[in-house]
Amino acid sequence: MGVKASGGVRDCEAALRMIMSGATRIGTSSGVSMAKCLGQGPLPLHDLLSLASSHSPTCASCSPVSARDGSPGTY
Repeated sequence: MGVKASGGVRDCEAALRMIMSGATRIGTSSGVSMAKCLGQGPLPLHDLLSLASSHSPTCASCSPVSARDGSPGTY
């Protein structure tokens, strides 16, 4: 059947960690920004996991989100 990781998966770094831990599906509202970082899918699992070693923490989905008042935010 598979394991779905959801709740708190806001960036591709977290999604890659979940996949490396055995998740077969990701539930997130950040899919568009993750796709900008990881590329159009679906990718074979081997290819997806190889992206983890070359992942940049400054990608579109991993950049900190600004707070509504303009101050630097956190995830």
